[in-house]
Amino acid sequence: MIGQGTAALELHRQIAAQHQPELDVLVVPMSGGGLMAGCGSAMSALVPDCELIGVEPANADDTARSFAAGHPVPIEQPSTIADGLAITCPGTNTFALNQQLVDEVLTVTEESIVGAMRVIQDTLGLQVEPSGATALAAVLDRRGPRARWAGLTVGVIISGGNVDSDRYDKLLAKR
Repeated sequence: MIGQGTAALELHRQIAAQHQPELDVLVVPMSGGGLMAGCGSAMSALVPDCELIGVEPANADDTARSFAAGHPVPIEQPSTIADGLAITCPGTNTFALNQQLVDEVLTVTEESIVGAMRVIQDTLGLQVEPSGATALAAVLDRRGPRARWAGLTVGVIISGGNVDSDRYDKLLAKR
């Protein structure tokens, strides 16, 4: 968790170096919860008022279900293009910490994940794996909370380039 929190620390340092406003919101992909627990811990110390939003695929919504229940809820092995987030239950330690830190867990569709991958490719020239594009997918999602980001300074953790080029091309060609 501590090591993964350096992503938020690095983002915070880049923002400060560019004399940009502090983050109002940090949006992070969620799997077992380690990345969010680390990033959430760092941001809570650096910018206590920063809202922390976790994101997972709708087809792998173990954390959203667990937050709703108030305890870890196991699910069947999920089927999602975001295979790095396809777990069956949040980690015990990370879940306990994330319950304290995270304001909300959003879910995104497979189509919105691919759309975010395409935006990342087109704007940043990066080929990211589906799991790493989920946070941006939530911010770009036209179905739901997109308007909630208006006027806010939003940080998005984009992680992971662990995707085979052929699979990447097929995913982007399909949708």
